Amino acid sequence: MDKSAMKKPVVRILDTVHCRANKEARKLILPALAYKSVAWKRGAFGRRSEKTVKQHLITGRQGTTGLFLTGLLPRIKKHCRKRGHRVKFIGRQERIRPVKPAKLKGIVFRPDQLKALRTAAKKARGRIIFPTGSGKTLIALGIISMFDKINSLFLCHTTDLLNQSAEEAKRFFKNVVIGGGGNKVEWKRIEQSKGVIVIATIQSFVKYPALCYGDFFDLVIVDEVHHANAKKSQYGKVIQSLLAPRRYGLTATTPTKDVQSLTNEGFFGEVIAQLTEKEGQEAGIIANVDINLVPVPYNTDLNQKCRGNYKNYYKYGIVQNRQRNICILKEVKQSLKSGEQVLIIVEAIKHGKILKKMIKRRLHKKCDFVHGATDRQKRMEVKKLMKSGKLRLAIASRVWKEGINIPSLNHIINACGMKEEKAVIQALGRGLRTTKDKDRVKLSDFLDPYKYLAEHSILRIQVYAKKGWL
Repeated sequence: MDKSAMKKPVVRILDTVHCRANKEARKLILPALAYKSVAWKRGAFGRRSEKTVKQHLITGRQGTTGLFLTGLLPRIKKHCRKRGHRVKFIGRQERIRPVKPAKLKGIVFRPDQLKALRTAAKKARGRIIFPTGSGKTLIALGIISMFDKINSLFLCHTTDLLNQSAEEAKRFFKNVVIGGGGNKVEWKRIEQSKGVIVIATIQSFVKYPALCYGDFFDLVIVDEVHHANAKKSQYGKVIQSLLAPRRYGLTATTPTKDVQSLTNEGFFGEVIAQLTEKEGQEAGIIANVDINLVPVPYNTDLNQKCRGNYKNYYKYGIVQNRQRNICILKEVKQSLKSGEQVLIIVEAIKHGKILKKMIKRRLHKKCDFVHGATDRQKRMEVKKLMKSGKLRLAIASRVWKEGINIPSLNHIINACGMKEEKAVIQALGRGLRTTKDKDRVKLSDFLDPYKYLAEHSILRIQVYAKKGWL
């Protein structure tokens, strides 16, 4: 008998990043690693058409071995048990066990947070999905507190998140090193350290050679982990270079595309703890949401001006649409009159500048606009004033769409338009945390009557309906 026919299917765990399947195992586990993607096919006369194709998140081709991400092991083992495949798994991942229960001075963890922390203590990797405003950063710091004298890495993707996370970490830990926002990690100074916590933006951290950090960290935590969804991205480069045996991702949303979701799972593993928005609302952690849909007046001249082009519709139908911007100002005026605190979320910088001018000219109100070019000190100052309640109105671009919590917010105005579900939920997330004086938050959105924009409005309404907010 041919020896190759007798060869058993084997998966070998190489490290915390990759596993290798021999050709027999690769064939059996392929369905568990499948995802659909769109390919472009060139037809007659040079015309191109879309075609849905099935691909797999594993290297190699039919009849060869293949590498896949270690975080996908639970999925593969479950697939093999379900199908009755006898695949042998060889090798073990390095284990670092917690030495004490999670504890942060002055903090009493809620039952849902404690449950997530206890699960994290048992599992070396996983994703924790909690709504914005439910205390994900405290869960991350709680995980770090369970270990003694290990080096931890906390990654985020904006300087605002960096500053917010570093500020929190310094309340509980002494040896905190910041990388990003003008700060550099001095590897020579910390290379012999134990118990150091490096908090960095991915944009800064990816510039360091992998030799500096590859085997330096025992624990890695990524905030807003849904951004870590591609092998060739900045996160992909760093995560695949890190040998940290403990790795966790925190987020309020998950990737929507198949390949992104699968890659995200491959980096960090399965979901190990989750709190839904409904559960958060029932527990009094998350504010109830009131949706306010504002009709935008229709202008026939705008249609002619746009000539069927989406960029033009966004430019003239949203950014420079005077009537729509006046609707926004009416919402602002009414809220300020009622003593509410308001945050306007915009996509385009020009849109924020237009609204800031209109607010000053028409409402005679000072309004700060926070965007990518706003310096660090100014951003921190605006956030501090908003959180204290001294500043009642601000405009922010996408730099504040994620991770920035302003519990005192009563009213978020989604001036962006757009259709992406994740962006809609993130915009609302700035004010979802409850306070002793607030258990509800209002979200104003706009019913745009033009091509593309009307479709996007309907898609956003569907998000609100699915969430039970309408």
